[in-house]
Amino acid sequence: DVLSVPGFSIMTGAIDSSSATVFIVLEDWEQRTTVETSIKTIMNNIMATAKQKIDNANVRVFNMPSIPGLSAVGGFDMKLQNLQGMPINEFEKIAQEFIGKVNQEKSIMYAYSTFNANYPQFHIDVNRDKISSLGLKLDDVFGVLQANLGSLYVNDFNKFGKTYKVFVQADQKFREQKANISNFFVKNTDGEMIPLSTVVKISQVTGPNTITHYNGYQSIAINGLHNLKDGYSSGDALETLEEVAKTLPSSVGYEFAGISLQEKEAGNAAIYIFALSLLMVFLFLAAQYESWMMPLMIMLPIPAVMFGALGANMMAGLLNDTYTQIGLVLLIGMSSKNA
Repeated sequence: DVLSVPGFSIMTGAIDSSSATVFIVLEDWEQRTTVETSIKTIMNNIMATAKQKIDNANVRVFNMPSIPGLSAVGGFDMKLQNLQGMPINEFEKIAQEFIGKVNQEKSIMYAYSTFNANYPQFHIDVNRDKISSLGLKLDDVFGVLQANLGSLYVNDFNKFGKTYKVFVQADQKFREQKANISNFFVKNTDGEMIPLSTVVKISQVTGPNTITHYNGYQSIAINGLHNLKDGYSSGDALETLEEVAKTLPSSVGYEFAGISLQEKEAGNAAIYIFALSLLMVFLFLAAQYESWMMPLMIMLPIPAVMFGALGANMMAGLLNDTYTQIGLVLLIGMSSKNA
């Protein structure tokens, strides 16, 4: 099943007429047992097909975040920050250079940004002198523009036990072309209907599509995936990003967000967890046998068991992830119990 949402960018969470988000709903993983039906193969096939058949769009394929709600998509999430208010075009250039350097690293499968500082736009110049001479109100002019070209919230109403919002907006065919603005009218103080085209001038310009801020600074989001194919972990990718970020000018800062932020804040907590686990096992055994020496003899096999499990994990090409570390903590208890 496929669910498509045109006009919406999942990366920025903003309404964007040149973007679309497509959710691909897969069959249950128990029904996808072959390599061809694995998530990695499906993602690679979609990317390859998109490159062949879609020339005029940037298509990004990514998995859902491992913890829903912490990120919009899976992979790493980094925010470059404009610390000194440099021009947005210069900021974008630095961000693209940073992405180019990151993509050369072996631990990164690919990095990208959806930010675009040269987005085609229409600029509406309102002739305020003409508005005054024709007996119009500036608020009325802006209100007509917003209600027809954008949308205007009216009120709520209840039906079938639910609350619905009412928005006013011109139908699509009446706002597709810039010439359609001639069909919109504003009433002046004498009750006359004045066409908007007499008081506004439209010109085509370029500018950023969406400007986001992170912790008070203008920001550009850098997203991507670590190179799982060659055995690199998400921690390796974050370390690589930090190393490359050292080459950024002093006017640009960076912070991690989403799951990447949580991973950085957690740090090397596994070391403390293993130490605490060993201490707890030792104290339980000391209380059980009423001896300080007996627990040490019982816990002698633990290093062999843990290094054996880690060695087998590395030989199998598996990652030392959270699930592996939970298993190692379990092995501390199991080996002590058997001993």
